[in-house]
Amino acid sequence: NKGLIIDNRGDAESALKTIGYYRLLIYMRHFQSNTAPRNFLPRSKFSSIVALYNFDREIRLLTLNAIEKLEVALRTAIINPLAELHTPHWYLDATHFDDDIKFHGVMGKIIQGAGVRKGLALTHYFDKYHAPVLPPIWLVCEKLTFGALSRFFEALRIDRRKIVARYIWSYPEHLLVSWFHALAHLRNICAHQDRLWNNPITAFSPEAHKTYSGDFSAPTSFYSRAVVIQLLMRELG
Repeated sequence: NKGLIIDNRGDAESALKTIGYYRLLIYMRHFQSNTAPRNFLPRSKFSSIVALYNFDREIRLLTLNAIEKLEVALRTAIINPLAELHTPHWYLDATHFDDDIKFHGVMGKIIQGAGVRKGLALTHYFDKYHAPVLPPIWLVCEKLTFGALSRFFEALRIDRRKIVARYIWSYPEHLLVSWFHALAHLRNICAHQDRLWNNPITAFSPEAHKTYSGDFSAPTSFYSRAVVIQLLMRELG
């Protein structure tokens, strides 16, 4: 009745059954007029709406795949160099952190994660060892969410953050702090199947890199975060 062409009734019924009208509704808006009664623009097809939805889904999957690699890289960058310099339990020493408040915030997350005893490795540690009271840094980092890991990185003393940053990347530590916060938030958007296409992201805008400042001119865009992913990924080797 509003002018939408149902070009394949069977495919349309399947999409409504498996994806749902409400999820597709936001993609329909692109094909509708801006004023009531929101009729569809000429030659608008239901298959085009589903194609736009699938495009957004593919973008989310590609983004999740890249962020997973960057998350693992950040874990390793926190684990390896500082463990070699300061023992596997260095994180129990508050002097490695900016201040006591940040230290206790990090420790709260670690204790919360360790208390659940997720997985055989963590269970094995607590069954076999009684000191130190918490496991080595490689077990700790594996149990932290990406968001908690990015806050762990930010909480470190600046000289410690520089060590972590230089382990893989050539970018300043303050940029990496901002970028990993942005990517942790972006990961949650993707994991919960929220829309990336044409959807402003108002939280955790990534700090601009001077050389690529033009690419950060729209800080609420997915594009600015895609640039961050590209800059970080190309240094993984």
